[in-house]
Amino acid sequence: GVPPWHAALALASGQGASSGAGAQLLAQLDVEVEADGAAPARYDSERVDRMGRSLWFAELRVEMSRFTKQHELRAADASALCSAELVARSLQDGATDGLSAAAADGPDATAPVLSPETAAPAPAQEDAAGSMVGALVLRGNRMVLVRSLAAPAEWAGMRIPTVVARAGESALDAAMRAAAEQCDIDSSGELLPLPDLLPLALYPARGGAPTRLVALYARDAPPPGPLEDADMTDDEDCYDWYTWHRAIKALDKDARAIDALRTFASVLRAASAVGVVASKWGGVFGQESFSTVTVAARAGADKW
Repeated sequence: GVPPWHAALALASGQGASSGAGAQLLAQLDVEVEADGAAPARYDSERVDRMGRSLWFAELRVEMSRFTKQHELRAADASALCSAELVARSLQDGATDGLSAAAADGPDATAPVLSPETAAPAPAQEDAAGSMVGALVLRGNRMVLVRSLAAPAEWAGMRIPTVVARAGESALDAAMRAAAEQCDIDSSGELLPLPDLLPLALYPARGGAPTRLVALYARDAPPPGPLEDADMTDDEDCYDWYTWHRAIKALDKDARAIDALRTFASVLRAASAVGVVASKWGGVFGQESFSTVTVAARAGADKW
């Protein structure tokens, strides 16, 4: 039989056809086609067939809580990451030969063919040596700000984790290092990159080169209990989680950082609308800023 992940790959990549090898592949994978014989154009997490079935992916982990010291089950939606992993695994295993042939035999000649020769290469990571790079660490509608615990403090108050990129280090690598060093975490195990979000610029108050801000996402869900429990400030810890309003208040003396976060909130809102960034664990960071704008705009409209 065909492994289940092959079926998932067929849906995720939109391969298949209404006749020829494509139809045989769909029948073998038990993938339902539309009434007109066309295969699903692309993976859709909301798609439900006539039997009420849908395809989705989740990551389930068993870990010891740092708070309760008890083992806990943690589940997180991983559909986008699994789709990308399935494509990568198919290239390694040579499993795409059948899929490529199926697409070639069918009438949908424009469907993407997953083969090592035609697969889109991973974007090159530009050397960011010498530039300032910051990490925008997200978890739902909260993000991380850090404080200096050194004596004397290296900076005053809270700020976005920031480092100077080393020689040969990309902006992503530098952002992961900033999170690791200034949040005291294993960033490679606890954070995920968001490659579809381009770096933002934080412009210094007195000119000069901007700081590149790279978005990262927490791999694990918040601890059990109300999300508001994460909003407590711990002056003895190097970082805290901040909702939009708390972050703006914490950065009230850094107007340029607030400008950057306003831009970031707009990017996250647009990315969430098309599924690039998941809306979970309270939503997306900055969502409160748009509800405020909407109320203000309506109040202004009522005056005319």
